Amino acid sequence: MNGEVSNTCLPHVKTIAKWYSSINGKPGLTYESFTTLHLRQILNEDKQLLCNLTLDEMTFRKHVETNGKEFFGFGDMREGCRNENLPLARQALTFLLTAINEKWKLPVSYFFINILLSSYTNC
Repeated sequence: MNGEVSNTCLPHVKTIAKWYSSINGKPGLTYESFTTLHLRQILNEDKQLLCNLTLDEMTFRKHVETNGKEFFGFGDMREGCRNENLPLARQALTFLLTAINEKWKLPVSYFFINILLSSYTNC
């Protein structure tokens, strides 16, 4: 760009904070994601919407936060279960929809977990 200033700047921090304050960010399935997906399908009635669901986990440091009413940071996937005897979460289990016949990605849920184990049985 040779010293040129780009006209495409990010929104002000207060604008971004206002956007995020209108979204429910609690763990679990996100209402906003499914509303967006539904509207996307309504706008494209003539075309079938094909998606891939991806599962991933992210590790973070153990930490408990509160909003004055609830505590967050415990590792349990059950909705509304906030027991202080539960282990602290070490990971976030996330689900992401990726469109196959369009160009977009949509996070649909996340859950705090302590550990993700796989088990199998010998037959």
